[in-house]
Amino acid sequence: MKTYYSKSLSATFGRQASFLAKNDELVARAAQATAALCAMPARTHCPLCAGTAPQAQDFVHRGAAYFRCPRCGHIVSCNDPSFLEQDEEQFAKVYPALRGEEREARRLNVYQPKLDWVLESCRRELGRDRQHMLACQWLEIGCGEGFFLEALQRSGAEHVSGVEADTIMAGRCAGLLGADCVDISHRPLACEIRERRFDVLAAWYVLEHVPDLHSVAQALASVPAGTLFCFAVPMFSLSVVLESACHGHFARTLDNDIHTQLFTDDSIDYFLHSAGFEKVSHWVFGQDVIDLGRIIRNGIAGSYSEDMAAGVCSMLSEAYEELQGVVDRHLMSDSRHVLAVKR
Repeated sequence: MKTYYSKSLSATFGRQASFLAKNDELVARAAQATAALCAMPARTHCPLCAGTAPQAQDFVHRGAAYFRCPRCGHIVSCNDPSFLEQDEEQFAKVYPALRGEEREARRLNVYQPKLDWVLESCRRELGRDRQHMLACQWLEIGCGEGFFLEALQRSGAEHVSGVEADTIMAGRCAGLLGADCVDISHRPLACEIRERRFDVLAAWYVLEHVPDLHSVAQALASVPAGTLFCFAVPMFSLSVVLESACHGHFARTLDNDIHTQLFTDDSIDYFLHSAGFEKVSHWVFGQDVIDLGRIIRNGIAGSYSEDMAAGVCSMLSEAYEELQGVVDRHLMSDSRHVLAVKR
């Protein structure tokens, strides 16, 4: 298995700057979400392995209790968010529509590198060349507004389709790529996997939102040998520890709202083993050090002059790439991209 490390942080600067500018608003909103989560009944089972939830918590994060499943290693909130009222347009609110140069930049800087990594990994590790891969049937679950599907089409893939639950996001995707490229579905993810045909399944930052990952693994276990699965998930990481320790800044990785479960390397391995998949390639990177920069900027506000604070943050920013590289190689970063094949 090939492991890749790090990715340029330049594409994350704009969104991180937005978090900094809206920090107080985002922190207040997260506090409301935390209160709502803590009022829910306790989980009875781990969403990944379906084992009985432990009685004891392992840590408290921004007021919400979490456990690390002793069976599979998954990080899960002690309270069950499935009892909360669900907002089917939640992600459209989190990710406003992009147009023109902004949209093109996001496709090129965020989604095209994902496809390039998948294609290169298939060539190097499986002997499946670019032409073969682009002739495959691709299905993306949780396709959002279609950035990855667009990257596939522009690269020459003809058989691409997506499934999306958020009606606004799906509408954006249909407007860009055509209505035949995306289906709106509120069915369990396991049903979509069992009933659709695909050679390559993609799920970029989707699995952490699924309340029944155990059933997803069971559905994946039924797909044909040789099927590929590429996905990305957020991790229990340096960012999470920083968020637990410093309450004054917006928690990007574990916010007790959109994210109430996180993967670990152990829980990724458990999930793949349960599904009968073998890891082919692993891409380890994150933006933990930019979160650290936000913490420092918030922490020194009011104590340092604007010029002094700007100078400190400028010096730190020049070291971001190197610092994040160290975090990545020690497997402490906030994200994992995984390519796996069904055996």
